[in-house]
Amino acid sequence: MFFYLKYILYPGIYLFWSFIAQGSEVVNYLASLEGHSRYCISEQGDFSDCEDLSGNNGDSEKLDQIYRDRILEYFSDIVFENAFCRCEGNNGCTRGCRLASLLEKGNPTVRKCVGKKSLNRPSVNCAKHVTGAIMAVVDDFLTEYCKSTEERIFWAKMNYQQCDKSFRRTANNNNANICRHGFIFPAAYCMLNLDGQSSRVYNSISNRGIRKVCKGWNRYNQSLLSIETLLETGEVKNIPLFKRISSERNKEFQRHPDRIPTGAIIITKLLRVQGHVEVKTDRNECGKDKNQTCFCSDYCSERLRYSYPVLAVFEWNPEFIKYISTNYGI
Repeated sequence: MFFYLKYILYPGIYLFWSFIAQGSEVVNYLASLEGHSRYCISEQGDFSDCEDLSGNNGDSEKLDQIYRDRILEYFSDIVFENAFCRCEGNNGCTRGCRLASLLEKGNPTVRKCVGKKSLNRPSVNCAKHVTGAIMAVVDDFLTEYCKSTEERIFWAKMNYQQCDKSFRRTANNNNANICRHGFIFPAAYCMLNLDGQSSRVYNSISNRGIRKVCKGWNRYNQSLLSIETLLETGEVKNIPLFKRISSERNKEFQRHPDRIPTGAIIITKLLRVQGHVEVKTDRNECGKDKNQTCFCSDYCSERLRYSYPVLAVFEWNPEFIKYISTNYGI
């Protein structure tokens, strides 16, 4: 199946993060840490000098920042590496597109990113590439969440052909689940509602066909764009995966892309009817001198200034990151 978090026994459970060099396999996160020890272990490297950090808001904020940095690093790596190949389609049962080297053999639930291509050459599949990177984060960081809801176990036993045949009924019944299904964004413009605020945002799409298809998949995608958590009061709360950065900054971001936060998802207007979506990565390997920040999806480029309007910028929701770091670890 997918790349799962792997566990290593140690006095307590020890977290580490490892990547293999460019173009090679990403090694998944290996453990969830016990409560207050997480930040101390990350900083000290062992348990000997760790003090009780529970209840310390300052250390809790530092822990959230550590998790945020690692999520954004992982997200950047996947979207950068996928830019070297082409993504195949996504029918809702597939969970995005990944490099073949990162997939287990015979795994039908993740499309292979096939055929080598230049990092700088577009393939008109920007939405598929960004979807693949999002689903990579979902797969690796929400494994424990999915296990706790038993959805991961259910998905592991589900026949893929059955899923494929029953998918539209599942989607129409609003019965999709982030642990079993993948997003469907037929065009970059369909990502304009990543924060789930209102489908009215699609009214700004001038092409009738693109506007219709984005609205048509909106309800399905919204069922995947948040996770449910049970509060101590017994109340169920939905936590969105993404948060929209104020639209008042769109013109600023168009003139100064360097001010866009790392790991943000940017939707821009282009001449082609689908629009364009890309991620500001942490890779400084673009531009003439290969030292500019890479903005990537189906290709990577430096962005000294956007020639077309920036329509929306989304970041990973800090509340979502806090929930994962507090409840499940990485």
